[in-house]
Amino acid sequence: MARYGLIIGVAQYQKPLGHLSKTAGDAEAVADLLRQYGDFQDVALLTGVVKQEDLTAALKRLLMDQSDRQEVLIYYTGHAVVEEDDFGENRGYLAVSDTRLAVSQSRKITGVDKGIALESLSRLIGRTMLSNLVMILDCCHSETLLDETQG
Repeated sequence: MARYGLIIGVAQYQKPLGHLSKTAGDAEAVADLLRQYGDFQDVALLTGVVKQEDLTAALKRLLMDQSDRQEVLIYYTGHAVVEEDDFGENRGYLAVSDTRLAVSQSRKITGVDKGIALESLSRLIGRTMLSNLVMILDCCHSETLLDETQG
């Protein structure tokens, strides 16, 4: 059984999200460890400026093309945001370099453009035939993935 990894360290963001100084280095260190000690068939690494199009393509390639009955590790470090709708429901997103946010006067996020919706990622994972999945989300609001996989 083969192992595949996707390691993401988003460092560059548009305002109001701030740039992150350690994410790229952390992602590179994780990728190096997996390559050296993890017995991985392939470890893809995205760092620095990571756009939605690139991350979406990498996730689809990993989860839909490479990982049939295989083991997968996904590590994400960067910003995550939560959008709250008018009914008080939260939607979590992994933020990427081209994520744009609509923010209300009260600083509540009211819209997310070009983020990776955790709900959509959860559905994508649900359609796979993975043998095993390890997902490490080194970001704020990662608990929303658990909220969205319940039920």
